[in-house]
Amino acid sequence: MTMRPTTSSIAVAFLLLGAGPCDDPPKPATCGVFYFSTPQDPYWPPSKPYPGPGRVTLRFTFKPAQCGAVSCGCRKVVFVQAIRFSLSPGNYKQPHDEQTDRMVHSSLPSSDGWAIDTLEGAIQPYYGMNDDGTFPISLSTPDLYSATPGSANSEAVLRDSPVSSEWDSYTIEAISVPVCLDTTSSCDRKILGYYIWSWNVPNKNSSDYGNFSHGPAWTDLYAQAFDEAAQAWNAHVDDGRQMLQLGRLP
Repeated sequence: MTMRPTTSSIAVAFLLLGAGPCDDPPKPATCGVFYFSTPQDPYWPPSKPYPGPGRVTLRFTFKPAQCGAVSCGCRKVVFVQAIRFSLSPGNYKQPHDEQTDRMVHSSLPSSDGWAIDTLEGAIQPYYGMNDDGTFPISLSTPDLYSATPGSANSEAVLRDSPVSSEWDSYTIEAISVPVCLDTTSSCDRKILGYYIWSWNVPNKNSSDYGNFSHGPAWTDLYAQAFDEAAQAWNAHVDDGRQMLQLGRLP
């Protein structure tokens, strides 16, 4: 199942960021093609609507020419993701205490409450990466793992199932960012695009959802929010945690 944002859902997303559709800030470039879907998780009831809350699969195919960049032969494309759960306006939460400690605190509604999304205690900022820089993978059951790295010739895949049983109602927002990791490439540590997805869960005991929105970032406010989440990660580097130093392509 593939869904695209409607005019009303785009307006909702701008509202969540504290900006209006008429503000029309710059739009960040995308150096490739995103494909977003909400496949049904085989371990959940077949009748459960998706994605509320459900499983997200985001695929990215790197195409540098699409953003005016030269070919750079990247051998590994991975994701970094920033998220925030909103319980009410200005009341932001994170899935665990360690992520809460490095959550952005800003007077700007567009930046407030975001944090880089990792497992508790992870030293790598890259989504789904093991501490040693590898990714858990099984070719027979790839969809059970959170990420599959891509390259200049293969798609990178992010999988997520954000849900909370703790909060009665909430909104989940995510900024998913593909990044080249290849020290031999001129694209190394470059951001290749920004993809946004969000929805509201009005009742944790119901599978209903509202205000579902997704698509490539349509405002630089998302890039700014992601940058601040990355800075907050770097401000809490300890116990072997790896720095997150990225630039944009092109």
